[in-house]
Amino acid sequence: MLAASALTALLAVALALWAAGPVGSGPPPTSQPEGPPPATGKLAAATPARLSAQPPTTQPAKPRLALKVLSFNVNWGMPRSEQAAKVIIDSGADIVCLQETHARWERFLAPRVRGAYPYRAFRHAPGNGAAGLAVLSRFPFLLKAVVQPPGAWGPAMLVEARTRIGKVQLLNVHLRPGLDDRGRVTVRQVVETLAIHRKEIAGAFEQARPTGPLIVLGDFNEGEEGGAIRWLLERKMTNALPRFDKTSPTWHWMLPGNVLVEGRLDHVLYSSELDCLSARVINVDVSDHMPVEAVIVARPEPPTTAPDDGGKRP
Repeated sequence: MLAASALTALLAVALALWAAGPVGSGPPPTSQPEGPPPATGKLAAATPARLSAQPPTTQPAKPRLALKVLSFNVNWGMPRSEQAAKVIIDSGADIVCLQETHARWERFLAPRVRGAYPYRAFRHAPGNGAAGLAVLSRFPFLLKAVVQPPGAWGPAMLVEARTRIGKVQLLNVHLRPGLDDRGRVTVRQVVETLAIHRKEIAGAFEQARPTGPLIVLGDFNEGEEGGAIRWLLERKMTNALPRFDKTSPTWHWMLPGNVLVEGRLDHVLYSSELDCLSARVINVDVSDHMPVEAVIVARPEPPTTAPDDGGKRP
């Protein structure tokens, strides 16, 4: 039996998209990741500790290296583009995954975020201006794959970044809204979208073949009980936002008659090699979606157990 919350979220976003009218079209892909080589620095020399008759003091634990990621559907219509660019930069995120970008968004953002994010990749969706994706990064990355499984509404984009917590792959997704192929809202389509999302995310994994530490983030167009989220949870991934915030909406839309609809459609999930220190919704009104931020760390490897030699020493 389908969860009521999942159906409600899908119906709300489908009605909003229907009310908003047809989306624009975007030109073909043009850009590649760009930026200067990463800066290097000298390692500080270690200073030997002095001998002391005093008992040793406990040293404070070293802070864990962390990676801040941000998912943000900026809205293909560019309603508040200057504010959106400021939100991205002010977030301080290390890697930003954007949805609903196109050539105009790329031309607008590139000069404004160049200093903060020297490494960038945009992939536009011909014929569907709301299905483009982008990755902005402080770290160099490889564009591993751009895939679109059969039946998917738009592409998924897999990158591998060399970060302060090691190599991490990120899969940027924007799953199908609850509309049929003619852009209409039907109860049947809303119900079927839950199953479609499951096929979309499974197809993206099959085609992109992510490996190692992985973060999947983007506009899922479904709540936390949706088909794609459940598929990822079944594969031992963890949804970051519900660990720290169980109620804040990530999307809102005003229907005719001043009827406000809201939902939690944007998510950040991470694999078992990683952990999350914090996650939150950045409450700004610059798009119909709000950015979702997560601070990710690498899980320490379990200690290895030395073989038992029976107490004997050579």
